[in-house]
Amino acid sequence: MHKQIIKDVTRKIMMFNSCWKIILLTKPWIFVLCLLGYSRLTCAQPLSAKVSMFQGKPAIWINGHPVYPMIYALPDVPGGRWTWYEIPRHTIQSFCEQGVRIFQVDVFFDHLWKKDGTFSIDTLKRQIRGVLSVCPRAAIMLRFHVNAPKWWIAEHPLENTLYADIKPQPDYNWGMQRIIEDDVEAPTRFSLASETWKKEAGNKLKQMLHLLANTPEGNALIGIQIACGIYGEWHYWGFINHEPDTSMSMKRYFQNWLRNKYHDVENLRSAWHDPNIDFDLATVPGLYERKHTTAGIFRNPQLERKVIDYYEAQHDVVADDILYFCKIVKENWPRPIITGAFYGYFFAVFGREAAGGHLAVERVLSSPYIDFLAGPRTYYPNAEAAGDPYRSRSLILSCLLHHKLWLDEMDDQPHLLSWKDSVYMQSVREATATTLRNISFTLTKGMGFWFYDFGPSGFNGGPRLINHGVTGWWDDPYLMKLIGNFKKFADQQYQKSYHSDADVLLVFDTRTFYYIGSDKKQTFLTHFADNWLPLAVFRSGAVHDAIHIDDLPLLDLTPYKVVIFVNTFVLNDKQKQFIRDYVEKTIDMCYGFMHRDIAMVHIFLTA
Repeated sequence: MHKQIIKDVTRKIMMFNSCWKIILLTKPWIFVLCLLGYSRLTCAQPLSAKVSMFQGKPAIWINGHPVYPMIYALPDVPGGRWTWYEIPRHTIQSFCEQGVRIFQVDVFFDHLWKKDGTFSIDTLKRQIRGVLSVCPRAAIMLRFHVNAPKWWIAEHPLENTLYADIKPQPDYNWGMQRIIEDDVEAPTRFSLASETWKKEAGNKLKQMLHLLANTPEGNALIGIQIACGIYGEWHYWGFINHEPDTSMSMKRYFQNWLRNKYHDVENLRSAWHDPNIDFDLATVPGLYERKHTTAGIFRNPQLERKVIDYYEAQHDVVADDILYFCKIVKENWPRPIITGAFYGYFFAVFGREAAGGHLAVERVLSSPYIDFLAGPRTYYPNAEAAGDPYRSRSLILSCLLHHKLWLDEMDDQPHLLSWKDSVYMQSVREATATTLRNISFTLTKGMGFWFYDFGPSGFNGGPRLINHGVTGWWDDPYLMKLIGNFKKFADQQYQKSYHSDADVLLVFDTRTFYYIGSDKKQTFLTHFADNWLPLAVFRSGAVHDAIHIDDLPLLDLTPYKVVIFVNTFVLNDKQKQFIRDYVEKTIDMCYGFMHRDIAMVHIFLTA
């Protein structure tokens, strides 16, 4: 291997600069030192990684050793995304000096896959080398965006997403734009149901993996986060304000999905109460069907099964895609590697869960191709200011019960003032307090996190940008000292056995959202229950866990004093029987008649 590296480096140096020829001939010892440096940078022992349980919690294991999942990540935004740039290089080194060893970087197909058919991983290798150049013992997680390149989208208009309420809008392509800048609008994007995109992107992903596996840079790779959808977060394009996807790709997917569900056309006709419907005649619901409900805020299954089926199919599209690409990674990397995605958001999804949330979470959590799920912290209500309670975005107890790791994305900018400001120290005290609050939460839940640093790109630069130029969000001596001390503390705590201290259990269901209107006004009841009730529990001082109702059979209920069924409006007979036979009796046995009554109130309300 060393001989091959020497051969490759010699060839590249000789091609790059004739000055090196002189050095090689006159002062070979300088050349040897440079060669040794390159060898040390790129020839580390190949890393393998997995997620499995350690002391009662899911952990990242690197080459057989459990590692506390505390990660630093650069953004995808121009100016801050490349590891070899001045500010990103500085922030990587700063976190490395505080003991952080796992780093995440973004790469898109747009950077590798060109319109002329060429495919090169040079940018990807350079991204990894940029980290290793300042932190040689680093382990790399790659956030790889499987989005079709912009040129591909332009060349395949029939594969693109259509909206029920608006025509797709073009991207603003002046200047150096963020690739995913316009995702949240009504962008011109490929359909997530496009088989053409999926097949071609899958083949290119395999090609990338095979090329990278044969390089020294590939030795540092421990995981790949498959990203797509809005901002890489697997929300359907434009879902916050618009209604995707009425494209031909989605129509074909929906028809096949109906065949798999109903098998026989008579079953379909009975479910839809339509004697004339056929699988080939089924269409994607239009705007009126999506926004109109016949039972108040609820959909009547006897009259609106078509819309209920469609939304369930749309969420299966996203789950299909995630598992498809993660499976490719697992099967085309020569060593164990961890795979995951932004998925499992339950809280703070803007009342638009059916149109673009993450409702197939149980299916994704059950897959052997998923090691971790991730998401930004909850943005509302009352989740950002000093004194507000920090919350994760997902039902993370369900992740733990499935032995999957949840990773919070810390994209909460510390509100630091300029070092020259007279109240700078006051801003430091607030910034250190909120940062410690945020990162401590995940430790207490047995999970991990990454700092997602928009700072090197100047994104939301804040007051410090005026006097000091671009800096990392946490690039402050007081904050870095806090981060270093926390890393040492977390490493020690991570060796201890984990158990939850919660005595309140909040039970949620994702199926509910198929049975309520997709308009924000129609989701207000469950939207407020799902998001404001946990806030009230936090403020009460009670420690609570959040779980998907399907995972109740996996859980020991004896530690809980109260079980609250928050939005479980759609219960089948088996679930109702389980609640009566197990949940009610466990609470009654452990805490007596009064607590049993409390539990029964919620059972009655949701039965």
